[in-house]
Amino acid sequence: MRSLPLVASPGARLFAVALVALALAGCDETTPSPVAPGSVPGAVTGVECRPKSGKVALSWNASDAAYAYRIERRETGAAPLAVGQATAEAFTDYAVTAGVAYTYTVTPIGVDGEGPASEPCAVGATAAEGPDAPQGLVCRAKDGKIDVAWSAAPGAFAYRVFRTGAGEARSQIAETTSLAHADFALQNGFEYAYEVVAIDRRGGASEPSALCTATPGPRPSGQAPPVVADLACRGKNDKVDLTFTRAAGAAFTRIYRSESGGLATPIGETTGGAFVVFGLAIGTSYEFSVESVAAGGAASPRSAACAVTAAGRGTGPANQPPRITSQPLTSALEDHLYYYAVVGADPENAPLRYALRAGPPGMSIGEDSGLVTWSPSASQIGSHAVEVAVADPAGVLATQAYVVTAADWNAPPEITSIPGRYARAGTAYAYDVQAFDPENATLAFVLGAGAPAGMSIDPASGVVSWTPEATDAGSALVEVRAFDPAGAFAVQRFALDVTAEPLDLVAPTGDRVLRPGETLRLRLVANYPRVGFRVTPAPENSTLEDGEFTFTPALDQEGVHDLGFEAVLGTERDMNPVRIVVERENRPPVLEPIATQEVDEGGVLRVALSAIDPDGDAVRIMAPGLAIPNAVLNELTNTFEFTPGFDQAGSYAVAITASDSRETVAGELLVTVREAEPPLTDLDLVV
Repeated sequence: MRSLPLVASPGARLFAVALVALALAGCDETTPSPVAPGSVPGAVTGVECRPKSGKVALSWNASDAAYAYRIERRETGAAPLAVGQATAEAFTDYAVTAGVAYTYTVTPIGVDGEGPASEPCAVGATAAEGPDAPQGLVCRAKDGKIDVAWSAAPGAFAYRVFRTGAGEARSQIAETTSLAHADFALQNGFEYAYEVVAIDRRGGASEPSALCTATPGPRPSGQAPPVVADLACRGKNDKVDLTFTRAAGAAFTRIYRSESGGLATPIGETTGGAFVVFGLAIGTSYEFSVESVAAGGAASPRSAACAVTAAGRGTGPANQPPRITSQPLTSALEDHLYYYAVVGADPENAPLRYALRAGPPGMSIGEDSGLVTWSPSASQIGSHAVEVAVADPAGVLATQAYVVTAADWNAPPEITSIPGRYARAGTAYAYDVQAFDPENATLAFVLGAGAPAGMSIDPASGVVSWTPEATDAGSALVEVRAFDPAGAFAVQRFALDVTAEPLDLVAPTGDRVLRPGETLRLRLVANYPRVGFRVTPAPENSTLEDGEFTFTPALDQEGVHDLGFEAVLGTERDMNPVRIVVERENRPPVLEPIATQEVDEGGVLRVALSAIDPDGDAVRIMAPGLAIPNAVLNELTNTFEFTPGFDQAGSYAVAITASDSRETVAGELLVTVREAEPPLTDLDLVV
């Protein structure tokens, strides 16, 4: 488990605990040394920003005494925005928009406070190249939370959920392999907007889905009596008999009447289950409804209305009323489409028109088709009175009253933990799968098909256990599932790499030499796949991406660069030192002009030679191929010396060179020897 320092303030303690939880979920068993107390981290260096498909990847050099890093992003003309924290020297920002320029800074966090922010790193986000955008996004508001669900996108391996609202900027709040996410700890009364991005196995991201919005809030109290569901009207000449079942908890029932579609007004109350209305106007259509009232005065919603047309004594029906022959669907599911096709029949076969007389908000009916549709929200869970009516051309009605009950939708669980990705043969591997259920149901855990031989999972605790053997070396695909009692489940898939031999960084090795402006490319190779690589220190004008290091030194980077290339696989490390020598650009020496010389036979000629080097390098002056008798080049004094004999009259061309050991320039010394009489000696006297 990773050991982290805890600071004094409550907020910092919460942050440190969160880091411990992260370490338990995704790190390995080794325990690095804790940060020494009493130190403030230095500024972060080597920050690199690399645009990728629908995201920006950042990396930087470690800062001494830092146990975490805060990453801030700025758009042109906008204030800095904190987009995340990291405990490693890398971070990926997924909440970017293609074509927008961003500037990032990294601030180290230590025990005694924060260090200075890094130099800014500018980058332009690129368009996502991935699966299709998720469709059918719906948001369901509840008390203090919002459930988000969507349809599967072809080619998607996982989904990222983004939220905007309550004064917050757009940010990623989750990444999941399921088709739903429950967002908790929200402020009631504030509207939140959500969108989902699909991710494929290569990391390619889709365009964001269409937005859905919701406003969390408390559900209705439910203190009033239930709605009367079986109100019936039976007309008798100028009166009507009302019958119904008295609602539980009702002190009395209040009766309402409306005439010819007018306003409904109370006309009486009863403590029983029947009521008679007299004095109806012959030929007039009436509608009646009731509401149940508790002793404290709380009233239920009014029931669905029943309709009747008063007929005089002894008169036959001039027009037979239509009737409804279909039976209603009385159950609905939160955030799912409810429908009921009302079927009416008329004795005179006249065309009929349909109407919704009563129903919950959002319910509607097709005037010609009679199709009732409704998508109940979280606040509409419970029972609702519905009344549909069908009318013939004369306006004579037939009604049908019923109660529809909307049930809470069972949201699937979600796995929140991060698995360890590496195991060593002969060493026990364990992964404690953590998951939550929006309905707080008890979850059961299982392994998916294709798990490695010998791997098991505790169905109650979710702990995955396995001790791999040497023959298991390689990569295994592991799938874990968390089920709720209703059968909904969350899936997490990950690749587990098993190593049997120590990690070995095969390349690069040895030294390299180049000049400013040249590009050095080194491919990093290890003996296991999916190994992470890094270089320390990372010189300016260098990159390390997808296992390839490139370096194009500038003029001011001449000299020796000692780098450490490191392969990382879980807790294993292997480093190769590589020395890179950047040679400065060499300028050749300059040989001073040499004047033409003359000397007599038997005389002495001395010519001082001179050369300078613009780079200040030592220069060697030579006379290659010098074969003139009596002539030498003194390299100690850079002097050409010539004592021609009495038989050496003539012209001579002497090749002169100047070299700084890397480049050589050439010149020429021209010497003319004049003929002269040799001096007389005793042997020359004639007697």
